[in-house]
Amino acid sequence: DYALCGTEPFPYAILSDGCSSVNDSDIGSRILVSMAKKNIQGFTPDTYKEFVNSIIFQSKVITKLMGLDKDCLYATLNIIIHYNNKTYALMIGDGCLLYKTTDGTIDFISHEYKNNYPFYPIYISENINTLDKGLIIKTTAETTEHPYDTVKLYEFDNIEWILGSSDGILSFTNGYSLIDFEDIKTQLSDLKSFKGEFIERKMKRIIKNFNKDGNYNSDDWSVTGLYLGE
Repeated sequence: DYALCGTEPFPYAILSDGCSSVNDSDIGSRILVSMAKKNIQGFTPDTYKEFVNSIIFQSKVITKLMGLDKDCLYATLNIIIHYNNKTYALMIGDGCLLYKTTDGTIDFISHEYKNNYPFYPIYISENINTLDKGLIIKTTAETTEHPYDTVKLYEFDNIEWILGSSDGILSFTNGYSLIDFEDIKTQLSDLKSFKGEFIERKMKRIIKNFNKDGNYNSDDWSVTGLYLGE
């Protein structure tokens, strides 16, 4: 996993989760995030597809220059941007969003894939087999199925904060069964202070509490996000 954030030319937070079974996917994740940052000024809600294509093209060039196999780019991409007084979240691959509206409602959007085959950005420019593959989107209200190659751009109005998480959020286990997502969501959304590295503090607290009770994450877990309050 690799994540970073910034404020210029507008606030953004970027996260990528590499495929652990592929060599150098940690480097691939860093390349994707770095190219997303480099091209961030090119994002608009109307040009997000061109924005993604630029990231993919430049990431492939970088991997070739580094002498790496392009398979190292088998990684997800989760980008949160606050642009023109609205917040957008671009999700390619698995992971989830957790957000709080200004009226106090906390909701989530989760991307999961049939047979555990995430759709990676690099697949956009490739011919891939979609048999027995598909995207499952879960929210508080419903669960829906979508084509495997779906690239989702979400738009939010009137939110206080929004977090993006890798699928490691769903990997906490007591050794016999997975910890209920509702428990993790409740703890992660209990944000009392937004000063400094508030996400890092919250994650450390959650992991410490879970570990104390004999629960451990079996996959890398990364979270990034934006606080949009005063």
